[in-house]
Amino acid sequence: MRESKWDMKEWKSLVRRLSSLSQQQIEWGFFGNIRYPDDYPERETRGLPVSLVATINEYGSGKTPSRPFMRINAEGLEQDREAVERHAVPILHNIIKRMPYRGKMYDYSVYLAQALKRDIDDYPMTATAPFPSNAPMWAKIKGKNKPLDYTRFMMNSIEKRVVSKGTGEEV
Repeated sequence: MRESKWDMKEWKSLVRRLSSLSQQQIEWGFFGNIRYPDDYPERETRGLPVSLVATINEYGSGKTPSRPFMRINAEGLEQDREAVERHAVPILHNIIKRMPYRGKMYDYSVYLAQALKRDIDDYPMTATAPFPSNAPMWAKIKGKNKPLDYTRFMMNSIEKRVVSKGTGEEV
């Protein structure tokens, strides 16, 4: 009969490394420190935090209808198993092999930020329901009927980071 032995020291080390991973998270989106410039073409947006404008677009406000691009992004990512395998498996592989894994987490954050940019650029085509487009006059001014894209400022303001769950500080 073949007998296998567990090296408890190695097992405990692996548990510690996995526990370290569970204390980190990837964030992507708009973190509040970027503002629209004072000379931005759309007067109502000048000087506002991009995070506020993104929130108004997401949930709607007054005359601005809801355009839930962030929720669409999150739902799409939940269903993208191939991306999870492509990014999460290497992270776990590196942890098991005692290799650095933060670079792999950063790679995943880049993918997530790019997916959000793609969803903004493709909106409303990525939506599964008919969401409001631009008013005809506004589409004419912009030269296109892309509700979330005027100068690409919001899209280019997407940030990503890997942070500690306890402190919120980047790791």
